[in-house]
Amino acid sequence: MANLTRSPENALQLVYHVKNFVTVLVQAACSTTALRRKYACFALQNLSCESGCRQELGYEPKLLQVLLMCSRSADHREEQESALTALDNLSKEPSNLINFTNNGIIAGLLAHAKDHSKPQLVYLACDTLATLAHWIKESTVQGLAQLPKDGEKTQRPLPTREQVLYQTYK
Repeated sequence: MANLTRSPENALQLVYHVKNFVTVLVQAACSTTALRRKYACFALQNLSCESGCRQELGYEPKLLQVLLMCSRSADHREEQESALTALDNLSKEPSNLINFTNNGIIAGLLAHAKDHSKPQLVYLACDTLATLAHWIKESTVQGLAQLPKDGEKTQRPLPTREQVLYQTYK
């Protein structure tokens, strides 16, 4: 399966038209066999290089968590690098930001970033975190651009939450 992903022209076909292809790769990446995990990570890395596949891959259940787990495989350097590279590639899709933040991936990336014994992994983790920070900033800038200017009325109510007190004494 990893060899099929080596040709960039195959990526979109494999992700969108071959039923359960990505699911099988995720299962292989969970394997107890190191070689199976390594080649599953290589395949996922290759698929994540194609920008048209990144959103679909990001929504694959457990994919991000499995890649993070593989990146922590202490004895298998190639597996670690390919898993972190796949995470880095997937972070370049803005729609994956929510999946990265909701699944504890950022905490795992921070752990990699502070482990200075493996400079290449630190670089990949920091690059991924920087990309995610960029998407958070862009989201904020876009949100602020839609706020009404001083004195203007907004056509939609802004989200607000008023304080609600519980059984206060008067």
